[in-house]
Amino acid sequence: PNQASPTGVTIEIETENHRQVKTIVTGDSYRSQHAQSVHFGMGSDSLVLSAIVTWPNGRQTNIRKPQINRYHRIPRLSQTLLNDKE
Repeated sequence: PNQASPTGVTIEIETENHRQVKTIVTGDSYRSQHAQSVHFGMGSDSLVLSAIVTWPNGRQTNIRKPQINRYHRIPRLSQTLLNDKE
């Protein structure tokens, strides 16, 4: 398994009403660290239409209709259940 750091990964989600983008950082303040995960608030939306993961090398992984209210582990070079774009 590829255990490379997710630092620099950008995740974009799209719902029927909103679009949100977040980037994984490990520390952006003096003497601080952040979890290597992101959380998206859904508000009144109940469905994510897509989640696009953009890796630091520019490669993208597109996840259609990911489940809400759960964590998703996304392997860097996933080929199963995901639509990888070269």
